[in-house]
Amino acid sequence: MEQHPSMQAHICMYSPNDDSVGLALHGEFDISNAQQLADCVGRAARSAEWRTIEVDLSRVQFLGVAPVAVLVRLAAEATAAGCCLTVTAASRPAQRTLDLTGAAEAIVRLTESRRHSAREVPPHRGRHTTEI
Repeated sequence: MEQHPSMQAHICMYSPNDDSVGLALHGEFDISNAQQLADCVGRAARSAEWRTIEVDLSRVQFLGVAPVAVLVRLAAEATAAGCCLTVTAASRPAQRTLDLTGAAEAIVRLTESRRHSAREVPPHRGRHTTEI
């Protein structure tokens, strides 16, 4: 990840349960690292292994508009793929950006539409924690 010297960010992938993947974002996310966020969340969204993608923004110090647009787009893609992307926690700066952009409501609407169309749980595969 090419970053500005003051721009520090990473994503930690974990497994909260058998049919979910968690992505904990740490640091500052803006246009400079939005594509890496898209790649990471996109891989999880396209995997038939997960029913739910839980995104934890509680340790995000800055959240720009570009990563928010990525989350909304990927929430829509996840819903279309039979998966559900949810934001499980958000720091104050992250929540402010989500609220100001309307993304919080958009992600909730997509999550609610997914909950109304359940699919079969795929077979259990090995899980592990990975830092990306």
